[in-house]
Amino acid sequence: MIFQAILIVVIFVFCLFSGIPIGFSICIPAMTVMLINDLELMVAPQMITKGAQSFTLLAVPFFILAGNLMNSAGITRRIFNFCLALVGHIRGGLGHVNVLASMIFAGISGSAAADAAGLGKIEMKAMRDTGYDENFAAAVTAASSVIGPIIPPSIIMVIYATEANISVGNMFKAGLMPGILVGLALMATVAVMVARGEPTPPPAKFSLPNLLTATKEGILAVISPAIILLGMFSGSFSPTEAGVVAVVYSLLIGFLYKEISIKQLPEIFRESAITTAQCIFVTACATLLSWVVTFTRIPVFVSDALFSITDDKWVFLLLVNLFLLVLGCFMESIAGLLVILPIILPIALQLGIDPLHFGVICCYNMMIGTCTPPMGASIFIVCGIAETKFERVVKKIWPFVIAHIVALIIITYIPIISLWLPKAF
Repeated sequence: MIFQAILIVVIFVFCLFSGIPIGFSICIPAMTVMLINDLELMVAPQMITKGAQSFTLLAVPFFILAGNLMNSAGITRRIFNFCLALVGHIRGGLGHVNVLASMIFAGISGSAAADAAGLGKIEMKAMRDTGYDENFAAAVTAASSVIGPIIPPSIIMVIYATEANISVGNMFKAGLMPGILVGLALMATVAVMVARGEPTPPPAKFSLPNLLTATKEGILAVISPAIILLGMFSGSFSPTEAGVVAVVYSLLIGFLYKEISIKQLPEIFRESAITTAQCIFVTACATLLSWVVTFTRIPVFVSDALFSITDDKWVFLLLVNLFLLVLGCFMESIAGLLVILPIILPIALQLGIDPLHFGVICCYNMMIGTCTPPMGASIFIVCGIAETKFERVVKKIWPFVIAHIVALIIITYIPIISLWLPKAF
């Protein structure tokens, strides 16, 4: 058992660093262990197919498409303008605008990449044009994009709920309060950095007419998260149906604002289809690995080894946080979660940890990895947009990473932050 566990890890790491696509990097060690145990390889395509057939996963392509449509339909720009008129007068104003806009956009897209790529273009251009350091602007954008998959809807939470066999709707409810906490933590970090000497231009004066104008022009975009969230939380439609609502709403707004045309749709659909295929393929391959890991009783081995050290759930959560923070630095968030979840989730349940609370912890941990070196996807995205160097952004992003870790500790050890909303509704 120990040999097989080590073999899976070694082969997986070798494949990953050899440049093999993540889905195949998951399948190869799983099938190697199947051969060692004389298991019929015909089981592999059956398990992969089973992993792709979950009804819950239908939400994923809709939220991906909704995010792409909103970036093309002028919704992101109107959200940014509204936030600018609302909090742009605060010292370090555009930093706060950046975070607040990400919090609102998070209620629509469910993707850190969509936030960093779509909203980030507008945010960083505005910050650079008004005199902010481009590396500071890129750091704020990358750090705030983490909020996207925490405030519902969330693609990674859909996948966690599917793997953990729990309600997607309750998982979304569990992410709302932690997401707001994360946003407040990042805004506090901006304020501290500005107070400690981060060079920022003088903030614009508050203007009620400007706020009213921005609200009038962007009201349909700003209220879209409320429509989606209230619809899900009230039971008017399921999380999967919420994805459909988000797509239809985005199309209607795009046509209404005359910022999207029929000619643009094929390319938007193509990009969404490619992203969806990549995401679902990784999830399907992880189903095979999960089956192999369970068959070889690796979770039992890890559980016994862990309980020989401690049976305290709070110590376990500390160890999980440390491990996932490191794992997130080197692996794509969804892939990393799917690889490790079959091992740590049974232990969490055995210790009496609520799967909703544990899901928020795991998902947030992996999303922090998108803004940490060396593999931080959001950092690479914003560096490409801002045309700045990776290492320069990394120097500016550490205060925000620390803020994320502080928020993670609070979320981990105060479970009611995650569980209050699911229990109340």
